[in-house]
Amino acid sequence: MKDSQAIAVLTQLKANTKQLQKQNETFVHAMERLEEVNQRFTEVNQRLTDMQSEISDVRREISDIRREMRQLNNKPDDKPDDKPRPPTHLAVTMPNGAVVKRKDASDTFVEVIRRIGKKRVKDLNLKVNRKDLMSTSEDYQQRIKLGGYYINVGTSTDRKKRLLEDIASRLDVRLDVKIIPK
Repeated sequence: MKDSQAIAVLTQLKANTKQLQKQNETFVHAMERLEEVNQRFTEVNQRLTDMQSEISDVRREISDIRREMRQLNNKPDDKPDDKPRPPTHLAVTMPNGAVVKRKDASDTFVEVIRRIGKKRVKDLNLKVNRKDLMSTSEDYQQRIKLGGYYINVGTSTDRKKRLLEDIASRLDVRLDVKIIPK
């Protein structure tokens, strides 16, 4: 082999070596990036697993709460009762021992509010179905007029009972509110 050929081969070998080193550096860099992406994937996958576990926990809690609510309502499931409920009304014993018991729960409800004091009850700013319990305007049906106020009576007898108990508690008035059959 001649010197010039050897120099040419050596030069080619050096060029090939440099190219291989560049390819090796690129490969190493690509492997490092792949490792970073793999690490990120593992972290995201772990967060996803944690979120799925948390979602399952929340679903179990919701199911437990629904079951407890059904038990509180004495309903074995979400189906409506097939039997109609017997009609009821309220009997309220006032602090002085007088019993207020009208023909309808609504009439008893309004009478008790009158005896407690319509202004005192109005000042509590209570809401029923996102409407004021008491207002100065008749803005929809199921209101009974008491003086200058209209009282929202569009609720169940049980809700009226709870409202009277709430009013009594807030105003520190002793009431004994009972739901009785008609």
